[in-house]
Amino acid sequence: MKGGESSILKDIQRTFDELKQDPYTKRPKVDIKLISSRKDATYRVRLGKYRLIYEIDEATKTIYVTMFFIRGKGY
Repeated sequence: MKGGESSILKDIQRTFDELKQDPYTKRPKVDIKLISSRKDATYRVRLGKYRLIYEIDEATKTIYVTMFFIRGKGY
């Protein structure tokens, strides 16, 4: 594994740990933004040059990652 890949994997794990605590609120090192407030609200979190898009199932308290991409390549 390349050094950059190892770093982003650590960032992803840290972000998942933070989302487990609170997947709704923006805070230092966890830049969360609501991008769709339809029935299944969709959120975006920044990870450097990457973006992670997720939805939350309120009934089961489960976070579903729907997209992960380099900024400018997604949505």
